[in-house]
Amino acid sequence: MRKRLEISKEKLEDLYVRQGLSTYQIAEKFGVHTETIRRKLAKHGISRRPAAGVPMELEELEEQSSELKDIPVATYSPPPRDNVYLPLPLSMLEGETLEGKEATLCLVLSDTHFGHEDFLPETYLSTVETLKKVLYAVRKLFKVRAFRVVLNGDIVSGREVYRLQYLANLLPKGHWQVFLAEIMLKDLFESISRIVSLDSIFLIKGTHESQAENYLLYLKRTLKGNGYHAVYSGKSLVLNIADPIGKYNVLFTHGRGRSDYYPVSLSMIRDLWKALNQHKLLKIPIERCCMGHTHWLTVNLELEGLTLDVTGGFQRWKHTESQRPCGMILYLCTESDCVPIPIRPDRKIETWEKRDGALEYKNIQFYGSMLLKHLEEIEEYEEEKSP
Repeated sequence: MRKRLEISKEKLEDLYVRQGLSTYQIAEKFGVHTETIRRKLAKHGISRRPAAGVPMELEELEEQSSELKDIPVATYSPPPRDNVYLPLPLSMLEGETLEGKEATLCLVLSDTHFGHEDFLPETYLSTVETLKKVLYAVRKLFKVRAFRVVLNGDIVSGREVYRLQYLANLLPKGHWQVFLAEIMLKDLFESISRIVSLDSIFLIKGTHESQAENYLLYLKRTLKGNGYHAVYSGKSLVLNIADPIGKYNVLFTHGRGRSDYYPVSLSMIRDLWKALNQHKLLKIPIERCCMGHTHWLTVNLELEGLTLDVTGGFQRWKHTESQRPCGMILYLCTESDCVPIPIRPDRKIETWEKRDGALEYKNIQFYGSMLLKHLEEIEEYEEEKSP
């Protein structure tokens, strides 16, 4: 037989309101169900409080409100801020000074799509200026023992990669795209070599280099002809980017698959996990992976044992209204650690150029001027050789 509870309003009010006991605590005290206490509260006209917590007194509420007012919150118009930073892990900062500490550098660039109507020339050149600032800062802090460059696919727009691509290519001829890439990269390598000496250039095939027309092979020849040590490595590359001062293997591959809401597709993540395990069986540890393809600059993406970086592209993104972040990645390695440094363009330049309705027309002018520059350099070279 269910136990009946006889309790006065004064007693219940004392327990529930003044002492702050919960309906569960009162029910336990009298050996009844909590629903019995709720009915008694309703019968005596005692207002129920929220399930969690004890009602605050007016003084407590005023005190809390005063404390919230003391939290510093500024109202202001943010000044322009430099979109450049140099993240350094604690292991690199150990010791009294960084000056003279040895380091290696590896610059990764992909998805420039030279020749396409949506190439972003001002954004690209702004990113190069950021890179030069970072290199000057690194050179002051470290003694750079090696500097490598990885061209991680889709450097040129290519031909017949997707349906009706010929309508989007302002440079329909593949050799024009290679000539443009040659002069653009030559200018880049010359400008950064004045800061830090460049050792090697590695070229990786992307999704816009077809088997029949592998433009990176042509580009390799032109770079070697300009005196650079260029190596074509196919679809992927495992490289110890800390050599000669340490060991830090990175797997470079261009990537594949589509992802509208994440910097890397799920199919690519699965593929990278498999690749890491296969290299592990060969006793070749992979500490980090770097890919391109999605045009989504991201560093230090942790995916259950896989550390992934993604380079940004230099092409206006047509698939969604929102635009993806452009940029390169510069790896800084010491004997003890490695850190990816995102190299971004000026925000205002990037935002403005992606919204520019005349971008296609400006690219016609830009491509023409760069190809004429390429032609003039070839003619000067031929004139020097002729008797």
